[in-house]
Amino acid sequence: MIPWLLNNAWQLSCKHSAKQFQQAIENPRPVQEKILLDMLSRNQATKFGGHYRFDSIRNPGDYRDRLPLQTYDSLSTYIESAANGKPGVLTQEQITRLLPSSGSSAARKLIPCTHSYRFQFNQAIAPWIHNLLSNRPGLKTGRAFWSVSPKFDMGECDEYAIPIGFDNDSEYLNRWSKQFAERLLAVPSELNRISDIDEFRYQQLLHLLACEDLTLISIWHPGYLTLLLNDLPDQWDRIIADLGNRKGIGDRMRYLAKTGHESCEKLWPNIKLISCWGSAHAAGALTELRGLFPNTEFQEKGLLATEAVISIPVFENNQAEAQKVLAVNSHFLEFLQDNESVRLADELVEGESYRVVVTTGSGLYRYQMQDRIAVTGKLKQTPTIEFVGKEDSISDYCGEKLADSFVARKLQQLLEQQGLESVFTMLAPDQHDTSLGYTLYIEANGLISANLAGELDAILSENPHYKLCRELGQLTALRVFHISAFSNKTFIDRQLETGRDLGNIKPITLSNQSGWSAHFQGSYL
Repeated sequence: MIPWLLNNAWQLSCKHSAKQFQQAIENPRPVQEKILLDMLSRNQATKFGGHYRFDSIRNPGDYRDRLPLQTYDSLSTYIESAANGKPGVLTQEQITRLLPSSGSSAARKLIPCTHSYRFQFNQAIAPWIHNLLSNRPGLKTGRAFWSVSPKFDMGECDEYAIPIGFDNDSEYLNRWSKQFAERLLAVPSELNRISDIDEFRYQQLLHLLACEDLTLISIWHPGYLTLLLNDLPDQWDRIIADLGNRKGIGDRMRYLAKTGHESCEKLWPNIKLISCWGSAHAAGALTELRGLFPNTEFQEKGLLATEAVISIPVFENNQAEAQKVLAVNSHFLEFLQDNESVRLADELVEGESYRVVVTTGSGLYRYQMQDRIAVTGKLKQTPTIEFVGKEDSISDYCGEKLADSFVARKLQQLLEQQGLESVFTMLAPDQHDTSLGYTLYIEANGLISANLAGELDAILSENPHYKLCRELGQLTALRVFHISAFSNKTFIDRQLETGRDLGNIKPITLSNQSGWSAHFQGSYL
């Protein structure tokens, strides 16, 4: 009864934002223009706004002409100044936190957090929650598992005048959503204080198995949940013993002891939906997770990063699959074509792909997200999209300049031609004695052709830089490493070993790390 009341209250608190979102997708242009002009008006007296004369910008065209495209590197001196406590640099608002995000040009990026940023974030999250609970009312009967990341030592926290990171992810939410979400957690957010990763995983499993009314699982990388569940056989006896020492859950403990750990859906018979990444490089890991929950509904997440929310999944007109519609009621969005010309949200063409540029309440202006999206259709008058890949993930050991999005597109085409359904694929540099080449690491359902390496090598040679490196002998012929099992688990484990935060482990098709054959189970073909 309590989860039902709390979920209904949460849904009701999101109703106003959901209504605004529905109105916005009916006619996104004026909504987008208002978001932009409001941000520029509020920040025209800042150091950045004064330099680019925000006070004289009247429309998106003026904005595009006045302000060049930005990257984290181009904004880093402003962010550094703000982080050291100087006011009015990027925003007139107080910066309350610096939110860490992973990056390719910088080991870690620090994104300013302001009241406007959190408001814009919630203008996307609230409509998603309202749509989810409205269309899948069974979710309201129980509690949810929202993935938690352990808090690692930030090292240089004392270096800045502004704190780094939130205590837990619910801090992103507004006041009411935060209260409802925290009271519905199957796994308490306080677990993020556990620094030992093995104990952290165990405690998550323990709390999950103690929750008999689990209806929703919301994680980022689907391999994250698979990783947890793979620990069940080794931890089972300890879990049953620990649950037996808890008061008030004797029936649950006896049910688990009788049921065993072989079926995830029997462990959580009330599970209704799993929300996680599923586009591009996460597709294989999603397939693997679906195998553990064959009768459970999955909803792929929209495109969301620390910097901005680009899209949210929406159920519409009783459709079984959610559409990922642009979050036009949050930030100001621009889209770059391959010829560098700019389109606004309402100008996108179905079937075309674009690079995403955002302007947000955190002080990111015309900020290049380095995400490539493809337009799949429309919901009302607003485009729906799919994430294709990262534009700034580059591997360049000898001048080959391979980009993640290029590799992802070409590899997907090749696997489709060969009829292979992959669980995991990743291209990475590989040292062969004294020479260097690339290896495709793959776990797949089906027979891997002996010609796969040669065909992929030829396709990658469409990149003239890669082709030249191959012809000059700087790179040896591409090889294939067949992974026999646990590919996604191994990938996540290695990322954790390098100090990555769980929430920042993102699926990739191209890694610039070498030495993966020493970690994956399997062999070269």
